Amino acid sequence: LDDAMLDAGGILKVGFYAPRQGVGDIAGRLRQGVESEEAWMDRVYKVHPDMIGVAENAAAQLDSLGYVPRYLIDKEATGKPKLHLKANFFASARAWDELMARPEWAGILHEYVAYLADQQTFDEEEATHPNVQATPEKLRELVAAFLTDYLGGLTAEEKDELVLYLTVGSVNMDYRSQVMNGEVMITVAGLRSLAGVIDFVFMAGLCEWPETQEELDQLLAPPSWLKRKMADFIKFAL
Repeated sequence: LDDAMLDAGGILKVGFYAPRQGVGDIAGRLRQGVESEEAWMDRVYKVHPDMIGVAENAAAQLDSLGYVPRYLIDKEATGKPKLHLKANFFASARAWDELMARPEWAGILHEYVAYLADQQTFDEEEATHPNVQATPEKLRELVAAFLTDYLGGLTAEEKDELVLYLTVGSVNMDYRSQVMNGEVMITVAGLRSLAGVIDFVFMAGLCEWPETQEELDQLLAPPSWLKRKMADFIKFAL
């Protein structure tokens, strides 16, 4: 589809989630997220340099907060994160290019890093974890002020060009799910869908982007004839 996409002014890429850090390394994930050297990313991601600076200095911020990764198991978890996110983010050109290029994202990301750190805190005396659904007041205020200022500078016609959607849900679409499980998805439209945009921005840098069959085979080894036959059988058996 490369030719068709380029003729239409678009781009289509397939990436493999491949973080190089453990599950508690917030700063490492952010750093990897902005270090990707894929040539096409500059065309897609119009991230303000101040936001990149916050990502690169996340380690110092977390140190100032006294952040220490904690896990539900006694032994430190050193495994790489496994992505099980069934989500999509859609944005029109005006919404994506203008919104993501704004410098206000730097302050928002700074508070978001603190929010991520707080999610992993554990009160040993009370034996309680924080409510991960409770968004910090300062973070909400920054987002509200940013969007109010941005929208205040748009005409009615320009506001009509803002299209934003976020979908999150379970969409396995396999035989077992169709027969035994319920499939569900929630769609958020408008500016509230920006709740997921930071994760989508940094996810691209956490991926490998194969361009050839050889690169693909290195990331995802082709199954043997026997494994393929067994998988076909299990698919229908379930």
